[in-house]
Amino acid sequence: MFPHPRQSSVTMMDNRIYSNTDLANLLMEADQKKNLIEAVTAALV
Repeated sequence: MFPHPRQSSVTMMDNRIYSNTDLANLLMEADQKKNLIEAVTAALV
C-alpha cells in the first residue's frame, strides 16, 4: 500500500495509521455494498 503523495513526508508510524484507516474505510464500504446488494436482491425475490 503506497502512502498518498502529500503524506510522503510523514513518519512510518503515521503511514501505518493512515493505512489502517483506509482499510477500515474499505471494509465499511464493502459492508454497505453487501447490505445494498442484499436489499436489492430481497426486493427482486
